[in-house]
Amino acid sequence: MQSARIPSYTHFTRPWRRIAGCDVYLVGDAAAQVKVTTVGGLVTGLRGAKAAANAILGQGGYLKELRSLQRELSLHLLIRSALNRFQSADYDRLLDLLNEKMINLLGVHNRDHAARILCRIILAQPRLLSLAGILSRGIWQSSARQSQCAQPSVE
Repeated sequence: MQSARIPSYTHFTRPWRRIAGCDVYLVGDAAAQVKVTTVGGLVTGLRGAKAAANAILGQGGYLKELRSLQRELSLHLLIRSALNRFQSADYDRLLDLLNEKMINLLGVHNRDHAARILCRIILAQPRLLSLAGILSRGIWQSSARQSQCAQPSVE
């Protein structure tokens, strides 16, 4: 059995470069396109690969797909940052707030598209917002350092 360090997505990840006059695209683990909530990267890596393939084939849309992927990964980073700040009482509160609507939503939707389900979960259990104060425990400092991505040469 082998083990290796799993890459973690950060806001600073830029998965393309121009090297020796050629466009180079990184995807999957090499581009840190890994959800930090589940440490899963298959679906996100495939999304990055599709965007890179379209760019290489001249079909465009690389930045649009990459931005969408980065928004999704940033949401997972936000969720992970909140969970890292949870104390035992916070987990107890979260479990106490679980209701049938939330359980049904979580059973139907996968974790690869957290943005699609987050609002529905909050609508199903508005009292989840009572846990929002956990985010103020320093998370906005890391978001403020988010870098701006340069435009890739292939669009």
